[in-house]
Parts: sequence; C-alpha cells; structure tokens
Amino acid sequence: MNLSKYLLLLVIPVLFSACAAVKPYYDKEHANWQAPDLDALGKPEFTFYLIGDAGKPDLEVQEPTLKLLQNHLEHADDNSAVVFLGDNIYTYGMPPVEHPER
Repeated sequence: MNLSKYLLLLVIPVLFSACAAVKPYYDKEHANWQAPDLDALGKPEFTFYLIGDAGKPDLEVQEPTLKLLQNHLEHADDNSAVVFLGDNIYTYGMPPVEHPER
C-alpha cells in the first residue's frame, strides 16, 4: 500500500509536467505575424487612459497609480479622455438626484 502511494506521488507530477507548453503555438496563418512599426503609424488621433478601482483614494498620500495618471494627463492634449473602470462609488453609493453633491 505504501509503495502505491509513493508511486502515485511520483507519477502525478510527471504527468502534469508533460502537459506544460514551453513555447507559444500559433495558427499557420499567423505564424509570421509582425508587430506594426509604431513610429510609422504617426501620432494617435485620440488617447484613452483607463484606470480601475480608484474610487476611494487616500487623501493624505497620493496613490501611485493616480500620480502616474496625473503625470500623463499633464502632457496630454485635448484629444484625450480618462475612463474610470469598475465600482468607483465608495462607501455610500451615488447621492440621490436632488442632492447638491451629485
């Protein structure tokens, strides 16, 4: 009985490691795909900045992600927008329509 447990403990890791892929596999149609030259594309027409889970930042110390966003926005032009993703209405939710802080 003990021998079968040890054998099982040896065989299972070998089986799982045999299923691991070492290199990426591509469809034949896309095997030679190359990324576009970003310099050749020129300046973007519009830039979106996406940020998530920024609903209740610390007011004492600026969050690193918000600081990074601020740095990017200082250099952004009018063809830029920020999209806040996720649930950003902490802790009490959105005030009613008639509330002055809405």
